[in-house]
Amino acid sequence: MMAAVSRSQAVIQFDLDGVILEANQNFLSVVGYEPAEIVGRHHRMFVDPAEAQTPAYAELWRKLNAGEFVADKFVRYGKSGQRVVIGPATIRSWTATDAPTRWSSSPWT
Repeated sequence: MMAAVSRSQAVIQFDLDGVILEANQNFLSVVGYEPAEIVGRHHRMFVDPAEAQTPAYAELWRKLNAGEFVADKFVRYGKSGQRVVIGPATIRSWTATDAPTRWSSSPWT
């Protein structure tokens, strides 16, 4: 099923600390980056620097790491500063003990 989602949507995956694990070509096309430019970097690279310092941003990561589903739209920014709207699809991968291992999101432009 994830293969079908990846072919039809722009998808990026993060570890629980917000470090980018991978992104499909659809996502890379939307934000204007190559894989080597984003893999291993933190999610905040897509966020306005002022927003990355807010309690709301910290709360987003707290909720995701607690395994809570977050359905909202978020403004993020691509390589050339273009506005990208993310949301509301969030898909989490879980371990056999129901612990979240990563999360993915799909942008809308």
